[in-house]
Amino acid sequence: MPLDKQTLIQLAIIVPAGLLAAGVLWQRGCLKKQSLDNRPIHLTGLIGLDLVIGLLLLIFGMGLIPVVGSFLNSDDKSPLLQASMMLIGQICMFCPIMLYVFLKIRASSHSISDFGLSLHEPTHWKTGVWAAVLGIPILFAIGSLMSVLSSLLGIPTPEIAHEMLVTISQTRDIKTMVILLVSAIIAAPLFEEIVFRGFMHQAMRDLISVKTPWINICICSVIFTGIHINVAQWQTMPALFVLGGMLGWIYEKTGSLWPCIILHACFNTLNIGIVLLIL
Repeated sequence: MPLDKQTLIQLAIIVPAGLLAAGVLWQRGCLKKQSLDNRPIHLTGLIGLDLVIGLLLLIFGMGLIPVVGSFLNSDDKSPLLQASMMLIGQICMFCPIMLYVFLKIRASSHSISDFGLSLHEPTHWKTGVWAAVLGIPILFAIGSLMSVLSSLLGIPTPEIAHEMLVTISQTRDIKTMVILLVSAIIAAPLFEEIVFRGFMHQAMRDLISVKTPWINICICSVIFTGIHINVAQWQTMPALFVLGGMLGWIYEKTGSLWPCIILHACFNTLNIGIVLLIL
């Protein structure tokens, strides 16, 4: 199947940009196994049992979404209701785990700083910006290659591959847009990084080993990717897995959630910008 003009542009611009960014990371040693040898290790008191409880709470939170949705007008398919349900869904899914973590902190001698939420590490904010500058081109390149593969296999490739981005493209209502922006740029990065890196990654260390950061990163990336299966097309899954790996590596390297949140927010913001300005 011949490639269209948009796909050829992706191959000519986005993929080389991604390769260049990957080359810079390789040259700086970020992609080597030894890159995590001298990393800070924060003890949080989480254990394997906490991970099991967290996964059960995540499943419970996902089950809350249709229950809460049943109280709303199910016949209303307006973008405003869809946007509201996305934000409500995030709250239902992640707040039970976050509440559990908060109670664990209250019952121990630990603080939120042990989970990577210290406000006294300004260099970590710079790390987040650099991670976005070098990481996002790689993610876009992977997405472009998956689009090419999909086209070559004769599989239809949607212009917009995420449910939230589809909703954004269909509305210009201010209220709807504000809810979607809060959901994508603030709630999703904050909630997901606290849960997947601050909680699950930390608990994974105890369940497996502090000495196997790459295994911990990969397992958390699989879970992170799986959470998005219902809201994103299959072509985005490899990029989401790599994004999860980047976020896990950054968390291991810095011991801070802030650069992870910044990278996650920048990635979502750029995707929204592309939908609003180009598509």
